[in-house]
Amino acid sequence: MYPTLRRAEEALAVLLFSVILLLILWQIISRYILGVPVPWTDELSRLLFVYMGVLGAHLAQRDKIHVRIDMILSRLAPGAYRVVEILFNLIILACCIFLIREGMILAARKAVIYMITINVSSWFLFIPLAILGALVSLEVGLQTRDLLRQTSGAGEADRC
Repeated sequence: MYPTLRRAEEALAVLLFSVILLLILWQIISRYILGVPVPWTDELSRLLFVYMGVLGAHLAQRDKIHVRIDMILSRLAPGAYRVVEILFNLIILACCIFLIREGMILAARKAVIYMITINVSSWFLFIPLAILGALVSLEVGLQTRDLLRQTSGAGEADRC
């Protein structure tokens, strides 16, 4: 939909992956070659991995490449297919609302706990749940809007 935003998200995913890879490589070199372990690399790479997972889940939803079984859906008429897709999207939206709410509660509870080696609140480790819920709900909302605007035979190209 927005090519600049799409490229920025993909560039961020590549950047996160590269930084994680370099952190782990540095951890291996420092521990096994230099003999001086650097403990903060483990926690920082874990934190970045969580954010990379959130970004990846959002990109998968945007591109409609999440794992799904469409054996029954593929046999439906285009109008029925559209109705079922809209129902699925409403269920996903409900799950996202739950994820946003519970993610914020969990992040608030964990905010007082700090990751020892990088001295950062655990809030940063748990708030991605709410961020994921918000990103996916936005994407699913846009997809649902597009489904509602389609005429009954127009959704054929979107099938998996």
